[in-house]
Amino acid sequence: MNKQFFFKQSISVLLSILLFVGCNSTDDKTILDIHTVSFDTDGGNTIEPVEVNDGNQVKEPTQPEKVGHEFLAWTINEETFDFETPITSDITLLATWEELEVTYQVTYSFDNGKEDSVVTVLEDQKLEIPSTPVKEGYLFKNWSIDGAPYDFETPVTQDITLTAVYEEVIDQFVVSFDPDNGGQLQQVTVNEDEMVQEPEAPTKEGYEFVGWYLGDDLFDFTTPITSNITIIAKWELGAGETTVTYATMSPEDFQAMELGEHAMVKAQLNRLGRGWAWGTEVFLIDEEGNNTKDLYTTSNYGCFTFPLVFSAGDAQLDGQTFVFDLVKDIYMSSPQVGFAYERNEEVNGQPAYNGMKWLAPMRHGIEFFDEVVRGNIRKVTFDETVKVLVGDTEISFVELDDAGELINLTSDQVSLFDSFLGKNQYVRTITKEGKIYSVLHNGVPQIKDSI
Repeated sequence: MNKQFFFKQSISVLLSILLFVGCNSTDDKTILDIHTVSFDTDGGNTIEPVEVNDGNQVKEPTQPEKVGHEFLAWTINEETFDFETPITSDITLLATWEELEVTYQVTYSFDNGKEDSVVTVLEDQKLEIPSTPVKEGYLFKNWSIDGAPYDFETPVTQDITLTAVYEEVIDQFVVSFDPDNGGQLQQVTVNEDEMVQEPEAPTKEGYEFVGWYLGDDLFDFTTPITSNITIIAKWELGAGETTVTYATMSPEDFQAMELGEHAMVKAQLNRLGRGWAWGTEVFLIDEEGNNTKDLYTTSNYGCFTFPLVFSAGDAQLDGQTFVFDLVKDIYMSSPQVGFAYERNEEVNGQPAYNGMKWLAPMRHGIEFFDEVVRGNIRKVTFDETVKVLVGDTEISFVELDDAGELINLTSDQVSLFDSFLGKNQYVRTITKEGKIYSVLHNGVPQIKDSI
């Protein structure tokens, strides 16, 4: 063999090997990594993962779909994903959804000449039993669907129509009892000229049952039945909450009061002495035994019946228990009785206090009350004066003339009480000759939202 030829061939093979190796040996920086982007649709349709070169962006896929939901966004780590973001690692994007309300229509077909009623309900909602329909000469039996009685415990999963089913009444009459309390109409059949039995009295929260009425008249259950009739329950607003909790006047309670703050206290009135330009100086003992004399370190105890003056042992006042509207006033910084003006307040163009004595009349029209009555304002009538049923107590409303006498209201003043009807209120009252009164203050009823 020719040695020179063999050498040349060897060199050629070696160069080829080196060239091949040189072309396939690379720097890591020149080969791009590939990352996988997965899509978790959270119950929606499947979206296949895609591969993305390192540093490139992933294309946003077609919005997924999910029954009963609306697609909101793709997220990662609970934040909305920005599809402009370069992909540098494997990631999984999570679809977020908003649940849609699925509703159905329920049609009630009354089959009595009345127009059908259509209501919209949520999917899987159960229907409330509607009011019993009435058809002249028929007795209501049930609501049906596709000819079968409907079970109101069945969740609604589609549009449905419920039809009222009746039974014809022959040689009898239908008497319907409407409880007017949200309950179902009760129906019974009665032979002609026979009497219907009175049902058990219904109940209605917050109201008192008055009786069964046919039209505007209380129904007489000895009346022979000669036609189809509907008897309706009549209600009156109940007494409501009647508890009255009075304030106390311990030293701690007194110190906590702000200047000008009022407190309604039930207490015994006791004469202390003749006040200096004040009427009568007094002290009070409340129902818990707190004594206003314990509130002060001087001889002036800060309570006055102004301008009323009374003597020790006065059977109508001294030692008697009343309800006092006390106010911690600016001048004495003490509970006051009978007036509630601040020292520098002007009344009728002049100061309430002139540096020597109080010139203004009493703010509340009367100095104290016998009781505060609480309850629902149930009824307003006029009989010589305006009378208001508060809870279970009837109160006559009057005014106070310049001589301190009670005078009746007029029928025109009934409208003063319209806004209070149906509300639970507190009324300041006095008792005179066994009758309960409330005195208007500046023409306004002393009816309050709170004590």
